Amino acid sequence: MARAFGYASPGEMMAEVKSTGELYAEPGDRGRLLQLLTQSGRVENLELKLHRRAARYYGAGQRPLGQGRRRAHALLRGSGLDVTEQKRIAELQLEKARAEAANRAKGVFLANISHEIRTPLNAILGFAQLMGRDEALSAAQRDRLRVIGRSGGHLLAISATS
Repeated sequence: MARAFGYASPGEMMAEVKSTGELYAEPGDRGRLLQLLTQSGRVENLELKLHRRAARYYGAGQRPLGQGRRRAHALLRGSGLDVTEQKRIAELQLEKARAEAANRAKGVFLANISHEIRTPLNAILGFAQLMGRDEALSAAQRDRLRVIGRSGGHLLAISATS
Protein backbone atom coordinates (compact mmCIF):
# COMPACT_ATOMS: atom_id res chain seq x y z
CA MET A 1 0.00 0.00 0.00
CA ALA A 2 2.87 2.36 0.83
CA ARG A 3 4.46 1.79 -2.60
CA ALA A 4 1.10 2.33 -4.33
CA PHE A 5 0.84 5.75 -2.67
CA GLY A 6 4.35 6.79 -3.69
CA TYR A 7 6.27 6.02 -0.48
CA ALA A 8 9.55 4.13 -0.31
CA SER A 9 8.47 2.13 2.75
CA PRO A 10 5.55 1.56 5.13
CA GLY A 11 7.50 3.43 7.83
CA GLU A 12 7.79 6.52 5.63
CA MET A 13 4.04 6.42 4.99
CA MET A 14 3.19 5.93 8.66
CA ALA A 15 5.38 8.90 9.58
CA GLU A 16 3.41 11.17 7.25
CA VAL A 17 -0.14 9.75 7.44
CA LYS A 18 -1.57 10.17 10.92
CA SER A 19 -4.97 8.56 10.22
CA THR A 20 -6.62 6.64 7.41
CA GLY A 21 -9.06 9.54 7.07
CA GLU A 22 -6.25 11.52 5.46
CA LEU A 23 -6.14 9.05 2.55
CA TYR A 24 -9.62 9.81 1.21
CA ALA A 25 -9.50 12.16 -1.79
CA GLU A 26 -13.24 12.86 -1.77
CA PRO A 27 -14.52 14.36 1.50
CA GLY A 28 -17.69 12.24 1.64
CA ASP A 29 -16.07 8.87 0.89
CA ARG A 30 -15.08 8.03 4.46
CA GLY A 31 -18.57 8.88 5.74
CA ARG A 32 -20.13 6.84 2.91
CA LEU A 33 -17.96 3.85 3.83
CA LEU A 34 -18.84 4.09 7.51
CA GLN A 35 -22.56 4.55 6.72
CA LEU A 36 -22.58 1.41 4.58
CA LEU A 37 -20.81 -0.52 7.33
CA THR A 38 -23.34 0.69 9.89
CA GLN A 39 -26.37 -0.07 7.71
CA SER A 40 -25.48 -3.48 6.35
CA GLY A 41 -22.55 -4.63 8.43
CA ARG A 42 -20.32 -4.96 5.39
CA VAL A 43 -19.18 -3.13 2.29
CA GLU A 44 -18.79 -4.74 -1.10
CA ASN A 45 -17.65 -3.26 -4.39
CA LEU A 46 -17.30 0.31 -3.20
CA GLU A 47 -14.98 2.41 -5.34
CA LEU A 48 -12.90 4.96 -3.48
CA LYS A 49 -10.36 7.50 -4.66
CA LEU A 50 -7.46 7.52 -2.22
CA HIS A 51 -4.48 9.82 -2.38
CA ARG A 52 -1.28 10.89 -0.80
CA ARG A 53 1.75 11.32 -2.99
CA ALA A 54 -0.01 9.46 -5.82
CA ALA A 55 -3.78 9.21 -6.34
CA ARG A 56 -5.15 5.68 -6.70
CA TYR A 57 -8.62 4.20 -7.12
CA TYR A 58 -9.57 1.17 -5.05
CA GLY A 59 -12.46 -1.23 -5.12
CA ALA A 60 -12.98 -1.84 -1.41
CA GLY A 61 -14.71 -4.47 0.63
CA GLN A 62 -14.78 -4.37 4.44
CA ARG A 63 -16.62 -5.78 7.42
CA PRO A 64 -16.28 -5.03 11.12
CA LEU A 65 -14.39 -7.37 13.44
CA GLY A 66 -15.29 -5.68 16.70
CA GLN A 67 -14.23 -2.76 18.87
CA GLY A 68 -10.69 -1.59 19.39
CA ARG A 69 -9.20 -0.69 22.79
CA ARG A 70 -11.00 2.62 22.64
CA ARG A 71 -14.73 2.30 22.00
CA ALA A 72 -14.66 4.94 19.27
CA HIS A 73 -12.37 2.78 17.11
CA ALA A 74 -13.85 -0.14 15.24
CA LEU A 75 -11.61 -2.94 14.01
CA LEU A 76 -12.19 -3.69 10.35
CA ARG A 77 -11.19 -6.54 8.13
CA GLY A 78 -11.10 -5.64 4.50
CA SER A 79 -9.45 -5.85 1.19
CA GLY A 80 -8.88 -3.44 -1.61
CA LEU A 81 -8.04 -3.93 -5.23
CA ASP A 82 -6.20 -1.18 -7.08
CA VAL A 83 -8.48 -0.35 -10.02
CA THR A 84 -6.62 2.79 -11.12
CA GLU A 85 -5.50 1.31 -14.43
CA GLN A 86 -8.97 -0.06 -15.22
CA LYS A 87 -10.47 3.35 -14.39
CA ARG A 88 -7.95 5.08 -16.65
CA ILE A 89 -8.74 2.65 -19.50
CA ALA A 90 -12.49 3.20 -19.02
CA GLU A 91 -11.98 6.99 -19.14
CA LEU A 92 -9.91 6.66 -22.33
CA GLN A 93 -12.60 4.47 -23.91
CA LEU A 94 -15.24 7.06 -23.00
CA GLU A 95 -13.13 9.86 -24.50
CA LYS A 96 -12.61 7.76 -27.65
CA ALA A 97 -16.36 7.13 -27.96
CA ARG A 98 -17.05 10.85 -27.57
CA ALA A 99 -14.44 11.73 -30.19
CA GLU A 100 -15.89 9.17 -32.62
CA ALA A 101 -19.42 10.53 -32.07
CA ALA A 102 -18.17 14.08 -32.68
CA ASN A 103 -16.41 12.94 -35.85
CA ARG A 104 -19.60 11.27 -37.13
CA ALA A 105 -21.59 14.42 -36.36
CA LYS A 106 -18.99 16.50 -38.22
CA GLY A 107 -19.26 14.19 -41.23
CA VAL A 108 -23.05 14.48 -41.31
CA PHE A 109 -22.82 18.25 -40.94
CA LEU A 110 -20.29 18.56 -43.77
CA ALA A 111 -22.37 16.32 -46.04
CA ASN A 112 -25.46 18.43 -45.38
CA ILE A 113 -23.71 21.75 -45.74
CA SER A 114 -21.97 20.54 -48.89
CA HIS A 115 -25.33 19.76 -50.47
CA GLU A 116 -26.77 23.08 -49.30
CA ILE A 117 -23.85 24.98 -50.85
CA ARG A 118 -23.75 23.11 -54.19
CA THR A 119 -27.35 23.81 -55.14
CA PRO A 120 -27.26 27.64 -55.05
CA LEU A 121 -23.66 27.67 -56.29
CA ASN A 122 -24.68 25.79 -59.44
CA ALA A 123 -27.35 28.42 -60.04
CA ILE A 124 -24.81 31.25 -59.60
CA LEU A 125 -22.35 29.60 -62.00
CA GLY A 126 -25.08 28.89 -64.55
CA PHE A 127 -26.24 32.49 -64.58
CA ALA A 128 -22.63 33.71 -64.74
CA GLN A 129 -22.11 31.56 -67.86
CA LEU A 130 -25.31 32.91 -69.43
CA MET A 131 -24.22 36.48 -68.68
CA GLY A 132 -20.81 35.74 -70.24
CA ARG A 133 -22.53 35.11 -73.59
CA ASP A 134 -23.80 38.68 -73.70
CA GLU A 135 -21.74 40.45 -76.37
CA ALA A 136 -22.54 43.88 -74.91
CA LEU A 137 -20.34 43.24 -71.84
CA SER A 138 -17.19 45.27 -71.34
CA ALA A 139 -13.77 43.62 -70.85
CA ALA A 140 -13.90 44.47 -67.12
CA GLN A 141 -17.31 42.81 -66.79
CA ARG A 142 -16.05 39.69 -68.57
CA ASP A 143 -13.05 39.55 -66.20
CA ARG A 144 -15.39 39.76 -63.22
CA LEU A 145 -17.53 36.93 -64.59
CA ARG A 146 -14.38 34.80 -65.05
CA VAL A 147 -13.48 35.45 -61.38
CA ILE A 148 -17.00 34.36 -60.38
CA GLY A 149 -16.62 31.21 -62.51
CA ARG A 150 -13.16 30.33 -61.14
CA SER A 151 -14.12 30.98 -57.52
CA GLY A 152 -17.37 29.08 -57.88
CA GLY A 153 -15.53 26.17 -59.52
CA HIS A 154 -13.12 26.03 -56.54
CA LEU A 155 -16.03 26.03 -54.10
CA LEU A 156 -17.74 23.24 -56.05
CA ALA A 157 -14.55 21.18 -55.97
CA ILE A 158 -14.24 21.70 -52.20
CA SER A 159 -17.87 20.82 -51.56
CA ALA A 160 -17.56 17.67 -53.69
CA THR A 161 -14.74 16.35 -51.46
CA SER A 162 -16.60 16.99 -48.19
